Amino acid sequence: MAHTEGLVRARHSGFAAQRSHDCGVARRDGRAIPDRLAVVFREQGVRWSWKEFANEVDAFAAGLQELGLRKGDRVGIWSPNRVEWLVTQFATARLGLVLVNINPAYRLAELEYALGVSGCRAVVSAQEMKTSKYLEMLQTVRPQLPRLEWIIRMGEGRTPDMLNYADLLAKGRGGTIREEPLDCHDPINIQFTSGTTGSPKGATLTHHNVVNNARFIAQALNFSEADRLCIPVPLYHCFGMVLAVLACVSTGATMVFPGEMFDPAAVLAAVSEERCTALHGVPTMFIAELAHPDFKTFDSILAADGDHGRLAMPHRNHAAGGLRDEHERGDHRLRHDGDVAGILPELDGRPAGTTCNNGRAYSATS
Repeated sequence: MAHTEGLVRARHSGFAAQRSHDCGVARRDGRAIPDRLAVVFREQGVRWSWKEFANEVDAFAAGLQELGLRKGDRVGIWSPNRVEWLVTQFATARLGLVLVNINPAYRLAELEYALGVSGCRAVVSAQEMKTSKYLEMLQTVRPQLPRLEWIIRMGEGRTPDMLNYADLLAKGRGGTIREEPLDCHDPINIQFTSGTTGSPKGATLTHHNVVNNARFIAQALNFSEADRLCIPVPLYHCFGMVLAVLACVSTGATMVFPGEMFDPAAVLAAVSEERCTALHGVPTMFIAELAHPDFKTFDSILAADGDHGRLAMPHRNHAAGGLRDEHERGDHRLRHDGDVAGILPELDGRPAGTTCNNGRAYSATS
């Protein structure tokens, strides 16, 4: 793996199966960037370099290993977008554990089903989201889940029969991780379908699956270490966890999270103040951002370190989504092209940029 050892662990640990050399992750040019900004969680006040990120990942991985978790064990994550989610993603991969993504909107029946069918031995959980009291819900379903041994809760409070994330992290600092052989085709993640026509169905993904998906998206968007991606999409979904996080990690781009949940004002502020060069989202998010009454007060919707800006979202039918082909707003235009949309500056009356030949991304360069 390239860069310094600390950056290797942060950027490629687990998901690149760092001791396996055929995992589809291109080796980079070897320039050490351990002190460059890697992660920003604005709502939590977190700003980590790649080295700091790597240290957090290793500490939490060591803490999980001390519990007795081993390669192949399943660990659930139930939380909105928080830094603990990101650390858990890489710490589990570091050990070859299978991360089970739990939808933050799940109610009791869905929660019990997902944890039970996946066979989770542990779950890392936020305290709550909106009106959902996660810890109380976990206490309710726990008796029906005999394989669930540990609930690791976020926050400073204490809950009987639960471990604290911060305590486990502290226990792992300075510890030694007992390496186990990893292969790029090992299962590493379980993601569930929405379950609209029945119970949610789990899809098992490998290192190779998610790394290649992320790499191709990053390549289509021309990501580099100079980029900063604003990520308002949820981490539990592949859009956040893979197409955002791993796309950044595989190229050295900075990850910027505006908040735990989507808020158009927070996104606009993050893009402007953090000088983001790219923004992920779905059509309803972009519509809310463009329609925000304070839109014109923000410096730029896609700002400029390198004179370029990119925006990507999954394709949606225009009529069904209520989105016209072009949505005029300020100095930028929301334009559909192929499977994604881009906010493009106007040059000589024409949108600047070119469509990637795979039709998956639109890149605008002024």
